Amino acid sequence: MKPLKRPVLIALLTLIHTLLYGSVLIGTTLSQQHLTNANFALSFAIDFLFYFAYAWALFFSLRFLGKRAFQILIPVLFLTSALASYYVYVYKINIGTDTLGVALEVEPTLLLQFITARLLLWLALSLVIAIPLARFCIRHEQHDPRDKMVLLVSGMFVFTAFFMDGGISRQYLPYNYLLAVKDFIATDTHEKIDISQQPATLAKTTPENMVVVMVVGESVRPDHWQLGTYKRATNPLLSKRSNLTFYDDVPSCGPFTRDALPCLLSRASYLEPENYNKETSFISIFRKLGFYTAWVDMQGSTASVFDSSITSLIREANQSIAFNTNLLTAPQYDEALLPVMDTILKEHKGRVLLVLHQFGSHWPYDSRYPEAFRKFTPTCSKSSAIIGDFKTTEDMKACDHQELINAYDNSILYLDFILNQIITRIENRPAILVYTSDHGESLGEDGYYMHGHSDAHGNGITVERRVPVVVWHSDSYPLTLNTDRITHNAIFHSILDCAGITSGVINKELSICN
Repeated sequence: MKPLKRPVLIALLTLIHTLLYGSVLIGTTLSQQHLTNANFALSFAIDFLFYFAYAWALFFSLRFLGKRAFQILIPVLFLTSALASYYVYVYKINIGTDTLGVALEVEPTLLLQFITARLLLWLALSLVIAIPLARFCIRHEQHDPRDKMVLLVSGMFVFTAFFMDGGISRQYLPYNYLLAVKDFIATDTHEKIDISQQPATLAKTTPENMVVVMVVGESVRPDHWQLGTYKRATNPLLSKRSNLTFYDDVPSCGPFTRDALPCLLSRASYLEPENYNKETSFISIFRKLGFYTAWVDMQGSTASVFDSSITSLIREANQSIAFNTNLLTAPQYDEALLPVMDTILKEHKGRVLLVLHQFGSHWPYDSRYPEAFRKFTPTCSKSSAIIGDFKTTEDMKACDHQELINAYDNSILYLDFILNQIITRIENRPAILVYTSDHGESLGEDGYYMHGHSDAHGNGITVERRVPVVVWHSDSYPLTLNTDRITHNAIFHSILDCAGITSGVINKELSICN
């Protein structure tokens, strides 16, 4: 075969990459904008050209790293682009720092739900195409001294895309995930300001055996609660409890656990959730004032590949206990935290703060509760898992919608049981319990499932950013609560204020005990 000029060969490689992955990304993104056929075609063509230009500049620049590096990097970029395009197509996710953080920090027991036969075939196909394609480009290229001038232009283009283009390149593969990696590595990991060093006092009326319990749920939305307006009896036990206040439709700090959970335990706000990385949480204040602090983790956060924003919170407590850290064992239900709670309360008769992080209603919903709580039937039983019978997120979309709702409602019913059991253990001591979920969940609305999505305008999906809040207090620790509408911003200030703590870090205007 006659040698071809290097720019032409790279153009061929780029065209294949754009057809395979760019068309998926562009088509999925534009489909959310509800364009007319003519506008869709025009927008697709424009984005296709931009995608091609960005990718060509990168691939052409990589060729000058050497033959061996090129033959390694091209298959890697094809493989990772296949992975990214698959999740964009199947789950309508946006590739960014948060999604990368979730992938790198996720606990082992949640990894399986994202592995399907279709994904593995797609990845294998990418390698089958990319490896010989990279070799073809090396073997049949024609050297031209003018390529170095072209490299200068393409290199400057790539540099601009990574550092100066204002985010345009984040719309295209492979720049979006490469930029996400850059941002993830550059995440500020400076030591947090210890807010417990600021003056803080405990009210003399705060009992010596006070118990404060913060329960953080997972993927729970308020419109499936009987305590709200839901017609199903999903809260048969809590609905009978006195001293309980239910807050409906509470805006959460974010659509991912990695942002929302640290935000609601810190002074970070709903509008600036990233500020959780600047200061310690309320755990540090309780600990400084003599509370025995313990964290019970049902999500195996300490077993993630990388330390996360959650593991730094866990370290603030005197004690931490983690479940579901082993990929080879079946996940334990949330009731596993109850015996741990019993032991802590038995061993520590003084003031105690417990943070209980549940597995909650994370998909697969049907795996989050024992058989005794399968009240609403039938439930989704489809499984395309590679390992065992673990349900994948593709199975969620294949479920009959009512079966999906039934399984989700059963998980809320089980949550009602867990919260009632926790209250039973502390109702004879002066105690406060605060429950909220980290974020909500999409259950098929507009084709969205799970959480972490943005619409065509970059705004969060409403049902994924709305959560319930429950506040309960024992008879021996009476509270008068403000029932006005709140956001996650209120949690940090309320739990400190309601426990009788005075500190300059507390904004009493945000406290429900004001």
